[in-house]
Amino acid sequence: MKCRKKYKRILALGIALLALLAFAGCQLAKEEGGETESAERDRLIGVFLTREYLDQLFDWKGYVEDNMMALAGGGHAIDEADTAAYGGRLYATLTRETRTDDAGEQHERLDCTFEGIEGIRYFAVEEGIATHMISDPGISGVHQAITDTEEAKRIDLEAVLYVEAAAETETVVWYLNPVYQSADGSVYLTAGHGTSLAGGMTEGASFSTKFDETETVTVDGKSVETGASVSIRIESKFPAERINVLQMDAEHAVVARTEYDAGALPEEIAPLPGTEYLIVETVKRGLAGEEIVSRALYGRQETKFITFCRGDGTVLLEQYTRLEWEQPNGTSA
Repeated sequence: MKCRKKYKRILALGIALLALLAFAGCQLAKEEGGETESAERDRLIGVFLTREYLDQLFDWKGYVEDNMMALAGGGHAIDEADTAAYGGRLYATLTRETRTDDAGEQHERLDCTFEGIEGIRYFAVEEGIATHMISDPGISGVHQAITDTEEAKRIDLEAVLYVEAAAETETVVWYLNPVYQSADGSVYLTAGHGTSLAGGMTEGASFSTKFDETETVTVDGKSVETGASVSIRIESKFPAERINVLQMDAEHAVVARTEYDAGALPEEIAPLPGTEYLIVETVKRGLAGEEIVSRALYGRQETKFITFCRGDGTVLLEQYTRLEWEQPNGTSA
């Protein structure tokens, strides 16, 4: 089975335009103080992470022509409202496929792709009473909550993107592009802002960002809170070279020791009779080439453990390994 730093804005056109780029096409932290009518508006449903800024979605010519004085240092200040009018949309292609599970049951799966754009998806598409989670390898540490009551209708998503710690001369750059869904069901993204982790920083350096849209609407005379929040943390990590799994007995003696290449662990491990706990050693290399070993302990109450390996580019992917403990009656858990 393949397993699955100081913050700075990404600047492209010079100091006068830098802060504006971070807002182009984004709708961040918009909150409505009072109640509104129940007219539907496009809803934030997640994020699409890319390595490149989606400048093809922004009308730079019209923006510069209309804001010439402000860009030159005179006139009114330029804010998010000014840039939002020039942001374009990239609509997704929605497809469906039917899959048959191990029990012979058929399930329809909805997929949602942005043609011609490489990136990592993490969003929730609503279709009637169903919610389809779209999540690509690389999205880790997922926490999601969908609320649908008389008082509130919202979605809250949270995840981590682990990236390989960069050398001194390198910088890891990601753009977070918000994804929306219209009342007619169509899904689109707008160009988001960029974040980076500076090279030469140790494991655990991170940057977090949050998209948040909340408002109160009136439905049949009742106030209902609607909206969404999407929190993404980008964190640096040293990639594992190998994983050592030690099976330990009640006297803390080694029952068995197995070494795996990172990403090559089996989908499940059945600890040998007499094993009371496991020690999972992750062996990595630091920026200077030094060996780093981290250890985690897993008792009989644990049903799985997670390790990380290299994916495409600098992204690190999770690999889940199930633990099938032998029970007192001789059966597996």
